[in-house]
Amino acid sequence: MELRHEYEMTFKQGYHLGFRIAMVKQMRGLSHIYRKHNDTEMANFYWGEAKQWLGLARLVGRKFCPTESKQNTKLDLYGNIVRQALKGWLGC
Repeated sequence: MELRHEYEMTFKQGYHLGFRIAMVKQMRGLSHIYRKHNDTEMANFYWGEAKQWLGLARLVGRKFCPTESKQNTKLDLYGNIVRQALKGWLGC
């Protein structure tokens, strides 16, 4: 039952993230259209709306991503392979 609840929450968070990203694209598109027609007031309005939707999408994205993806670590794959080879070769 708990797995189903987590699945539903993941689906909802993903849906909210996708919806907000779509709204950002729509607002940016409207801003570009108005800018092309030299209506800077409406272009700036829609650009501000896009920034707000982008902020909301980032908040949902932080909740949606697992904690492992937020960590700032670099993997040293080559070093790990060499260490494993030496470990097996030296019999340690």
